[in-house]
Amino acid sequence: MKIERLAFDSELFGYEVGRLLLKNQYEVDRIKLSNQPFQLIYINSPCPLDVDSTNVILVDEKLTFQKKLEIIEIKNQGVFSVQNWNEVFSMLAIESGHLSRFKTDKRLKNGEFEKLYKLWIKQAFEQQQLLAVSDNKGIVTVSTTNDQASIGLIAVHPEHRGKGIGKELITLAKSYAYQQGAKSIEVITQANNKQACQLYQGTGFQLIDKVYVYHYWKE
Repeated sequence: MKIERLAFDSELFGYEVGRLLLKNQYEVDRIKLSNQPFQLIYINSPCPLDVDSTNVILVDEKLTFQKKLEIIEIKNQGVFSVQNWNEVFSMLAIESGHLSRFKTDKRLKNGEFEKLYKLWIKQAFEQQQLLAVSDNKGIVTVSTTNDQASIGLIAVHPEHRGKGIGKELITLAKSYAYQQGAKSIEVITQANNKQACQLYQGTGFQLIDKVYVYHYWKE
C-alpha cells in the first residue's frame, strides 16, 4: 500500500502532501503514518475509520452526484465560456468553498484554502471552463474528459441568493457539457452542505458515491 505524493498540493502549500486511498479499516492499521515523509496526508476511505489518534481527523463526507444528459432538457445550447476576467470571480470562488475541508480544517493556517480556490478559478478561466450568468451574479466551472463532464466550482453572489440562480447555473453547466460531447455530468460536494445537496437532487442528479476524507498531520 503506497501513499501517493501530490506534487500540485505540495508545491502550492509549501510542504509535502500525500494521499492514501483505503479499501477498508484494516489497511490504515497496517501503515505507520508517522514514518512517512509527508506533513499532511489525505486519507480517503469508503467507511468511517476507528482511529485512536488526534493526528487523524474526519474533515469531509464527500458526496458525488451524477446526471445523464438528455437533449430534451438541454437549453441555451449556444453557451460560451467567460472571455473577460473580473475580480469578482475570485470572491465567488472563495464563497463556493465555505464548507470545503481546506476551509474547515483549522490546522491549515497558511492561507492554503485561499491559494487553492483562487488558483482553481483562474485556471478554469484560462482553460475556458468558466461560465457565468448575467452581471456575474453566479459562476460555475465545467471540465470535460471524453464523454464525462464535471462541475468544479459553483457559487451565487451573496446579494442574489434565493432567486433561482443556482438552478440557472446548473442549466448552463448541462448545456455547456452537452456541447462538449459529454453524456453525463458529475458534481462533488460535502454531506453537510445541505443546500447544495438539495440543489443537485432537485435538478435530477443522483447520489452515486460517498467517501470519508480524513486529514493526517505529522506532529
